[in-house]
Amino acid sequence: MKLMVFFLCTVMLTLPLLAHDNTFPTFPQVYDDAQIWTTDLEKLEVTNLKVYQDYISFDAPQFSHDQNIPISEVEVIRVPHGNFAVEGFFLGGLSGLVLPLAATIDNSDNNSSLYITTTLLGAGLGLIIGLASPDYKTIFHTGSFFTATAPMQSFNKDVCKVMPILNIQIKI
Repeated sequence: MKLMVFFLCTVMLTLPLLAHDNTFPTFPQVYDDAQIWTTDLEKLEVTNLKVYQDYISFDAPQFSHDQNIPISEVEVIRVPHGNFAVEGFFLGGLSGLVLPLAATIDNSDNNSSLYITTTLLGAGLGLIIGLASPDYKTIFHTGSFFTATAPMQSFNKDVCKVMPILNIQIKI
């Protein structure tokens, strides 16, 4: 039994380490659409964004030609990453269930079709609103890349080899 617990703990602790991606991609990283905030807090809705290590290149409707700006002048870069359809579905369904329950709390009639109908209507409305609400992922923020697909400029690969991530002792 102790051996089984030791084996399970070892597997559970090593799987996240094996799944970590340490590969460093080549630049540029290309995104079809993006939102960029510059250091002077100007928001730009851009297309054809190319992120390099020291600058970015993009097309924007307010400019007549491609723009190149240094990465040091960029505060935040966000790219589209899905939508809120699932969250809208569940929140709408929960609202559709709770509202008639609260309205009929003192009424002794048990009208299950009312609850089912309002739950489904709420879920459908929440789904539609969630589909229309885009989600964005931040890929760059004030000098730091947030994804494993873009390395930080001052990243030291030897730090991971020297510093232990987790120190656990199991006595059997």
